Amino acid sequence: MIGNGNDGRCELCRFFHLNKAMSADGQCRIRAPNAYFVGTKEIKSPNGQVMGLEPVYGSTWPGVAKDRWCGEFQQKVTIQ
Repeated sequence: MIGNGNDGRCELCRFFHLNKAMSADGQCRIRAPNAYFVGTKEIKSPNGQVMGLEPVYGSTWPGVAKDRWCGEFQQKVTIQ
């Protein structure tokens, strides 16, 4: 148990962002998003000739299930 009877689940953490489309999962936003390689994009000349490839990157926060936990839990603040 953590603090005032809280079990430290992600869904109770201030850094957890619930994915409303998938109610069992969300994102951990304690750190900056992770970058990842998506693929490559063709570089074309004005006449449409392929001159080369360039990398394409994306970024996202790590996905987590709301019933998970970690050692960096911080209680969500609820304003009433």
